[in-house]
Amino acid sequence: MSFRNSVRVLLLIAGFVPVFAFANNSTDTPLEPQLPLAISPNKCVALNEGRTCFADVTFTLKLPDNGEYCLRERDNPKPIGCWKEAQTIHYLYSFARAETTLYELVRRRSGEVLGEAVVEVNWVHRIRTKKRRWRLF
Repeated sequence: MSFRNSVRVLLLIAGFVPVFAFANNSTDTPLEPQLPLAISPNKCVALNEGRTCFADVTFTLKLPDNGEYCLRERDNPKPIGCWKEAQTIHYLYSFARAETTLYELVRRRSGEVLGEAVVEVNWVHRIRTKKRRWRLF
């Protein structure tokens, strides 16, 4: 076999490798379970401890049926938003909190919690109390 033919065969095989790799990926069984509520990004970083952290987060809601569902903070009964007769919702939210916050996806009528997700607040610098010593000279 000549050098040209060897190169042709090698290029031909290399061209089929991605096709075989793609064909072997099955989408029937997802690698991760489909959660009814997901947040991206789920972390927010403030400069100093105790300061308000600001971020635009996206809530992805996968609703099981065409009922009425609401998104709310765990400590606040007032919903952030409610939807009915939808399957998948992407909701952009302006997060502004100084503490980690838990969000819940609930059925509107029964209040049953279907899913929970957290936005974790971290900081770069901790507040340290300094002893201030007064000097006369």
